[in-house]
Amino acid sequence: MFEIKELKKEKYIDVIYKLETKIFTDPWTKKMIKGEFNNKLAVVLGIINKKTKELVGYSFLLNVYDEIHINNIAVKNSYRKKGLGQKLLDYIINYGKENYFSRITLEVRDSNKIALDLYYKNGFILISRRTGYYSNPKEDALILMKNLKENS
Repeated sequence: MFEIKELKKEKYIDVIYKLETKIFTDPWTKKMIKGEFNNKLAVVLGIINKKTKELVGYSFLLNVYDEIHINNIAVKNSYRKKGLGQKLLDYIINYGKENYFSRITLEVRDSNKIALDLYYKNGFILISRRTGYYSNPKEDALILMKNLKENS
């Protein structure tokens, strides 16, 4: 019913921007989203509803040396609680292992308990805090990491 694939075409910028403005209190600009499509170190993933061909979720990844940094994970509000966040995170973890990355890092709002539960359930650990990292509202970011190498 749902497919995760790498999005290569900029035709998704407007759709992602609309989702951004509905999901986040401090959404990315169209220019920032376009930058992800043009960044050689970035990977843009999409969750496509196979039946309707609708983009219902996405993630922006940044490949830096041996690390994947998750810049963003989002699922359309009407598609939440269907396991799509887990499915997307599973895809990212497998992508990291298959491409020999050693770890995954991300920032998450201190108050985002749903996301924190998902990350902790999948083996992410808290490594640091960035005070006042987020705006609208002002809030700390928790920096989480997951090792992908067996003996790390």
